Amino acid sequence: MAVFIYKSLVYFNKNNKYNILISLLSIFGTILFSYSIIFHANLVSTLFVFLTYYLIHINDDNDTPKKYILAGLFSGISIIINYSTLPILLMIYIYLIDLKNIQVKKLFKKIIFSFIGALLPILILLFYHYLAFGNPFSTSYSNLDPNIINDLQYQQQNGINGISYPKFSNIIQLLFLPYRGLFFYMPLLLFSILGFITGIKQKNRNLKKMVYLLLLFFVTLLYNASYVYWSGDWSFGPRHLIPSIPFLILLIPFAITNKNKIIFYLVSGLSLIINWLGTVIGISPTAEKNPLFTNYFSTLFNGKANIRMLTYAQKLWNINPLLIRLISFFTVSIIVLLIYKYIKIIELNMNKHEKKE
Repeated sequence: MAVFIYKSLVYFNKNNKYNILISLLSIFGTILFSYSIIFHANLVSTLFVFLTYYLIHINDDNDTPKKYILAGLFSGISIIINYSTLPILLMIYIYLIDLKNIQVKKLFKKIIFSFIGALLPILILLFYHYLAFGNPFSTSYSNLDPNIINDLQYQQQNGINGISYPKFSNIIQLLFLPYRGLFFYMPLLLFSILGFITGIKQKNRNLKKMVYLLLLFFVTLLYNASYVYWSGDWSFGPRHLIPSIPFLILLIPFAITNKNKIIFYLVSGLSLIINWLGTVIGISPTAEKNPLFTNYFSTLFNGKANIRMLTYAQKLWNINPLLIRLISFFTVSIIVLLIYKYIKIIELNMNKHEKKE
């Protein structure tokens, strides 16, 4: 995903130094890092959401039926992996409508080709539901065994399949509070909001697209604030907001200036540490109301690691858990630095080659 985030950043911003750095931070400084080693649907479905966005809105030089069929295919795959990506996907397609210059015939073709692409994975899912439940429109959540998980009645009492309306308390929890707060787990994303504000002040030429990126985030936020299981239960951070994270990342370069770049580096470092902890230690129980302090920072000095290699090393050589974690953190930091330097060297060589020509 980092490759497509980088290519999208280049589309908005010409400062390649920050484009490379932010691409790496998007993977190692957000909860995308911890969920890359956990078998959850959120990250994989997010990849296909972002590929859909990239094809339709970034790769806009190639406006062919093949492009929209492929975008539709990615959308369909994302939906069958994780139904909750549907709202953000709808917003991605709504942006195709140009209110100033509506070309109905051209728009209709784009939608039809996208629908054709999405049809195959959706038909496969419907067929699977028919084989499993006898009804193509039934879902696994509608067929829970009440003797094992008494969950269906709880969902029905809280709207339609657990979805009602956005609750203000959920929004605050999902954004700011220690339990599942987006900016608490990824303070780096505060620069996304700052980038948007800077874009408004400077009347940035990409302001319309910046508004759209923020809308994609708010659609995901409001949808999840409407869901009875908004917290994601056993999780690290707000996992249901993962599909919106790459879009917030694209707003960060607009915020960085010479005056605040030191603060940016410090906040990025904090994000790296927090999300490294989440990766090493793993997801926290639903009951943990302040997991960063009661589970992650406290487990830093003792307890098991989520990465088996670290646990084995700890047992085999009787090494202090804190030392094991510090070694893993510096290893990750060195890898990030080496990737950054390697890309910069390639870029420098390409620039020299272009000058010679």
